[in-house]
Amino acid sequence: MNHLWLKKNPKNKKLIVFFNGWMMNEKIVAHLEDDSFDIVMINDYRDFHFSLFHILDDAKYDEKYLIAFSMGVYCANLFKDEIEKLNFNKKIALNGTNRMIDDVFGIPKRIYNLTIKLFNQTSFEKFLDNMFKKSSSIDCAIEISYKDFIKNDSETLKRAKQELISISKINPTNSFIKYDKSFVSEFDKIIPSKNQLNYWQSVSTKTIVKDAPHYIFNQFCSWSELIC
Repeated sequence: MNHLWLKKNPKNKKLIVFFNGWMMNEKIVAHLEDDSFDIVMINDYRDFHFSLFHILDDAKYDEKYLIAFSMGVYCANLFKDEIEKLNFNKKIALNGTNRMIDDVFGIPKRIYNLTIKLFNQTSFEKFLDNMFKKSSSIDCAIEISYKDFIKNDSETLKRAKQELISISKINPTNSFIKYDKSFVSEFDKIIPSKNQLNYWQSVSTKTIVKDAPHYIFNQFCSWSELIC
């Protein structure tokens, strides 16, 4: 796993810990404004040798927020104990669930396993096409090119497949992060919207449905808007 500070100012007293999605980088949230937050992004799920305690100065912050997107919602559960001790003011999930590889509450198991088996450059491009596909009512337009994510080399594809395999080996428990709010895109072509709604309804989490594809961040102009 990797972490990257998107913003860090010694004067800031508010923190966002952002668990990003599979193979996603910082460019998907580059348009979100808010200079009042320190923001650290977590990604690269090829392994889970990581500790939030090692990268955060908890005593510095008066407010802390956990935001998780897509596969990041699922992977954040591996750090549930640390997350509980950090006492986040609010925890928000976007287009993901705590049971990501699941026929009722996430990506159907057969589809996930086939994705690994048949993974190649073409299927990765199809994933990105489906991720952004939906002409929605956008307040904060953002142009994202496939070139922001795809390199035509074997190393990129190797990493992507390794992440999928690593995530598939997570052994889910019945003890999950309790998110305070979830956002679900009505036109999600990556994780069935119906399955996401099934999950959040089953755990009685406040859910807001957005007219958007899997990529949901262009529905927001700032981190504060997302959090409120």
